[in-house]
Amino acid sequence: MNTIINRVSDRCEPVRPSDERFAQPHYDIEADEQAIEVSVIVPEVTDDGLEILLYQDQMIVTARRNRTVRPNWGALRLECAQQDYRLNIQLGFSAHPESVRAELACGILSIRVDR
Repeated sequence: MNTIINRVSDRCEPVRPSDERFAQPHYDIEADEQAIEVSVIVPEVTDDGLEILLYQDQMIVTARRNRTVRPNWGALRLECAQQDYRLNIQLGFSAHPESVRAELACGILSIRVDR
């Protein structure tokens, strides 16, 4: 899997995209004493389009869709139909990149963050 997991130093702010618009995906969070497990629904996303950013006690998941436009596609608002996904989660603790495991299967991204 080619998922990028980065930790941003505390001295700088995470980079904010200028004019990019993102849709918030549907997600589910389960937590216990050992870990937090997040399931995110991200259809039409491949491993290359995933980025997980850790900043202080936040986890920012960005999932970029595969841009395949069919010749007979006729959406009225194509820009909304093909938005990428972004999800910002407050973890409640500072996580390390080594403690994050991610897996993408059938359009569902499963992330486990060990405490």
